[in-house]
Amino acid sequence: MVESDARPKIDVRGVDVDGQAVVTVRGEVDLAAVDELRECIERFRDGGRPLVLDLAGVTFMDSTGINTLIWAHQLQDRGQEAVVVVQNPSDPVRRVLALSGLNGVFRIEPAAEGTPEPDHAASRPRSSSQDRG
Repeated sequence: MVESDARPKIDVRGVDVDGQAVVTVRGEVDLAAVDELRECIERFRDGGRPLVLDLAGVTFMDSTGINTLIWAHQLQDRGQEAVVVVQNPSDPVRRVLALSGLNGVFRIEPAAEGTPEPDHAASRPRSSSQDRG
Protein backbone atom coordinates (compact mmCIF):
# COMPACT_ATOMS: atom_id res chain seq x y z
CA MET A 1 0.00 0.00 0.00
CA VAL A 2 1.35 3.39 -0.97
CA GLU A 3 0.85 6.21 1.50
CA SER A 4 0.00 9.61 0.11
CA ASP A 5 1.81 12.71 1.28
CA ALA A 6 -0.99 14.79 2.81
CA ARG A 7 1.29 17.64 3.88
CA PRO A 8 0.52 21.04 2.39
CA LYS A 9 2.74 21.87 -0.54
CA ILE A 10 3.44 25.40 0.65
CA ASP A 11 6.28 27.20 2.38
CA VAL A 12 5.49 30.51 4.06
CA ARG A 13 8.00 32.79 5.80
CA GLY A 14 7.67 36.25 7.26
CA VAL A 15 10.31 38.89 7.97
CA ASP A 16 10.37 42.56 8.89
CA VAL A 17 12.21 44.65 6.29
CA ASP A 18 12.55 48.44 6.50
CA GLY A 19 9.23 48.97 8.27
CA GLN A 20 7.34 46.50 6.11
CA ALA A 21 6.03 43.04 6.85
CA VAL A 22 7.23 40.77 4.05
CA VAL A 23 5.58 37.37 3.69
CA THR A 24 7.24 35.10 1.13
CA VAL A 25 5.17 32.26 -0.27
CA ARG A 26 6.35 29.27 -2.29
CA GLY A 27 4.33 26.35 -3.58
CA GLU A 28 0.61 25.80 -4.00
CA VAL A 29 -1.89 28.21 -2.42
CA ASP A 30 -5.04 26.14 -2.13
CA LEU A 31 -7.53 24.90 0.46
CA ALA A 32 -5.04 22.43 1.93
CA ALA A 33 -2.42 25.11 2.59
CA VAL A 34 -4.19 28.41 3.06
CA ASP A 35 -4.40 28.23 6.87
CA GLU A 36 -0.62 28.40 7.16
CA LEU A 37 -0.56 31.50 4.94
CA ARG A 38 -3.31 33.19 6.95
CA GLU A 39 -1.52 32.48 10.22
CA CYS A 40 1.70 34.02 8.92
CA ILE A 41 -0.12 37.11 7.62
CA GLU A 42 -1.80 37.57 11.00
CA ARG A 43 1.53 37.20 12.81
CA PHE A 44 3.39 39.73 10.68
CA ARG A 45 0.76 42.25 9.65
CA ASP A 46 0.42 45.58 11.36
CA GLY A 47 -2.41 47.80 10.21
CA GLY A 48 -0.16 50.85 10.09
CA ARG A 49 2.48 49.56 7.68
CA PRO A 50 2.53 47.92 4.28
CA LEU A 51 2.09 44.17 3.99
CA VAL A 52 4.22 42.77 1.18
CA LEU A 53 3.30 39.37 -0.20
CA ASP A 54 6.17 38.00 -2.27
CA LEU A 55 4.43 35.51 -4.54
CA ALA A 56 7.28 34.76 -6.96
CA GLY A 57 7.45 31.14 -5.84
CA VAL A 58 3.73 30.37 -6.06
CA THR A 59 3.14 27.56 -8.54
CA PHE A 60 -0.65 27.36 -8.20
CA MET A 61 -3.42 29.50 -6.72
CA ASP A 62 -7.10 28.64 -6.56
CA SER A 63 -10.13 30.60 -5.36
CA THR A 64 -9.10 29.97 -1.75
CA GLY A 65 -5.86 31.84 -2.45
CA ILE A 66 -7.77 34.71 -4.05
CA ASN A 67 -10.04 34.84 -1.02
CA THR A 68 -6.99 35.00 1.25
CA LEU A 69 -5.56 37.95 -0.71
CA ILE A 70 -8.90 39.76 -0.40
CA TRP A 71 -9.01 38.95 3.34
CA ALA A 72 -5.50 40.38 3.80
CA HIS A 73 -6.50 43.50 1.86
CA GLN A 74 -9.56 43.97 4.09
CA LEU A 75 -7.45 43.56 7.24
CA GLN A 76 -4.92 46.10 5.99
CA ASP A 77 -7.60 48.51 4.80
CA ARG A 78 -8.37 49.28 8.44
CA GLY A 79 -4.97 50.95 8.82
CA GLN A 80 -4.22 54.51 7.77
CA GLU A 81 -1.42 53.99 5.25
CA ALA A 82 -1.59 50.23 5.09
CA VAL A 83 -1.58 48.60 1.71
CA VAL A 84 -1.12 45.10 0.41
CA VAL A 85 1.70 44.88 -2.08
CA VAL A 86 1.83 41.82 -4.29
CA GLN A 87 5.52 41.59 -5.03
CA ASN A 88 7.00 39.74 -7.98
CA PRO A 89 3.93 37.57 -8.70
CA SER A 90 4.53 34.35 -10.61
CA ASP A 91 2.75 33.73 -13.91
CA PRO A 92 0.03 31.60 -12.25
CA VAL A 93 -0.69 34.40 -9.76
CA ARG A 94 -0.76 37.04 -12.51
CA ARG A 95 -3.26 34.94 -14.48
CA VAL A 96 -5.53 34.45 -11.46
CA LEU A 97 -5.43 38.16 -10.57
CA ALA A 98 -6.22 39.15 -14.17
CA LEU A 99 -9.05 36.62 -14.58
CA SER A 100 -10.62 37.64 -11.27
CA GLY A 101 -10.31 41.37 -12.03
CA LEU A 102 -8.25 41.92 -8.87
CA ASN A 103 -5.02 43.08 -10.49
CA GLY A 104 -6.21 46.67 -9.96
CA VAL A 105 -6.97 46.14 -6.26
CA PHE A 106 -3.43 45.35 -5.17
CA ARG A 107 -0.26 47.30 -5.74
CA ILE A 108 1.82 44.97 -7.89
CA GLU A 109 5.58 45.51 -7.85
CA PRO A 110 8.73 43.72 -8.97
CA ALA A 111 11.00 42.27 -6.29
CA ALA A 112 12.67 44.97 -4.25
CA GLU A 113 16.43 45.19 -4.60
CA GLY A 114 18.27 44.17 -1.48
CA THR A 115 15.26 42.46 0.08
CA PRO A 116 16.63 39.54 2.07
CA GLU A 117 15.07 36.20 1.26
CA PRO A 118 13.99 34.09 4.20
CA ASP A 119 15.96 30.87 4.62
CA HIS A 120 13.86 28.29 2.79
CA ALA A 121 16.70 25.79 2.44
CA ALA A 122 16.24 24.45 5.96
CA SER A 123 12.46 24.52 5.82
CA ARG A 124 10.07 21.77 4.96
CA PRO A 125 6.30 21.83 4.59
CA ARG A 126 4.55 21.18 7.88
CA SER A 127 1.72 18.73 8.28
CA SER A 128 -1.48 19.84 9.93
CA SER A 129 -0.78 17.55 12.90
CA GLN A 130 2.46 19.46 13.59
CA ASP A 131 0.57 22.75 13.61
CA ARG A 132 -1.82 21.58 16.30
CA GLY A 133 0.82 20.28 18.71
